[in-house]
Amino acid sequence: MLLLNLGGVHAAMVGSLHPTPVATLPFLSPHSAVVAFCDGILRYGTAWEALREDLAVQKTVMTLEEARQRMRNVLSLTDVTRFPIPKNPNAVIFVAATVSIIYLYHQMMLF
Repeated sequence: MLLLNLGGVHAAMVGSLHPTPVATLPFLSPHSAVVAFCDGILRYGTAWEALREDLAVQKTVMTLEEARQRMRNVLSLTDVTRFPIPKNPNAVIFVAATVSIIYLYHQMMLF
């Protein structure tokens, strides 16, 4: 199973939770969906105001920052560092990087 970026989180989840050994290659993926939706490029495409309004129904007043924190809490369930190790850890290959060209491109476009 090979998936890039956020799909790599899903690949790691399957590799961790599948009842039989599965070869897994999380390719350039974050450790959870929090990174993509709250810190990464997808934060600009998330309808934070709509989320805040939906969550405000459950609570009298909710700030935008509280809505973001709520999203972080929910998405933290995808944090693969909390998952059990795969049935066959030798069948896992991690591909990592220290710089994201997508992130850098987005930052350059801000100027």
